[in-house]
Order: sequence, then C-alpha cells, then structure tokens
Amino acid sequence: MVMISCGTNDVGFNVQFGEVGTMTSTNFDPSTSFGALREIMEYIRMNFPTVDIYLFTPLQNKTRDMIRHEEISDGIIKIAGFYGAPVVDLFRISGIGKYTFDSYTRDGLHPNNAGYALYSPRIVRMLESH
Repeated sequence: MVMISCGTNDVGFNVQFGEVGTMTSTNFDPSTSFGALREIMEYIRMNFPTVDIYLFTPLQNKTRDMIRHEEISDGIIKIAGFYGAPVVDLFRISGIGKYTFDSYTRDGLHPNNAGYALYSPRIVRMLESH
C-alpha cells in the first residue's frame, strides 16, 4: 500500500501547479506539482501495478492561500481518477476549516490530537471500503 498526501507545502512555497493533463498524457513537468505527482503515479503503476495507491488532498489551514489549496485539491482528485486511485478529500471532509482551526490545529496549520481524532476515522473507513 502506498499513501500519498501532498499539496500543502507546494502552496506554501509557491510551487507552480502546472498541467493536470489528460488520462492519455505521457509528458509531465516534474518541476510542477501536478507533473511530479503524475510521474510518481506513473512510476508506481509501471513498476508495482498491483499495489494499492491512496491519495489525500491537503487540509484547510489559516496560514496558506485556501483558493490555491482548493485548486491543488481539485487537481489531485482528477489525477487520482486517471490511475484508479481512491482519494480522501481532506480539504472538504476533514472537519477542519475556518471556524475550527483553533480547536483542531496547534498553529493554524498542523493538526493537534483532537484534529487527528476528528479526521482519522474518515481515512480508516475509506481504507476499509477498498
């Protein structure tokens, strides 16, 4: 099993997202967020075709641009679909958002124990269902 959680630092460090491409795309720019993710997915699928891959979108937080977080989350979801990989959209279903940052994060970015307890059952349910 491979679990990939990505996006938060790409937003924080202003990495270019690049192109999601199409399901049949074969050329990726690994210097971009989406190109790097596509290359990772291609490598895993080509070398370990039967391994289960799970993708996770980034959590909402109050230290980064949430419009860009939404954009990268949408791209991750689309890319997951190209490879038949289940995705947990933590950006939208974690329960962590603008009114709960103080309750569920240590610093507005990193979950505290209550934050992990809030969204980890959602991840477990997804893993159990696949």
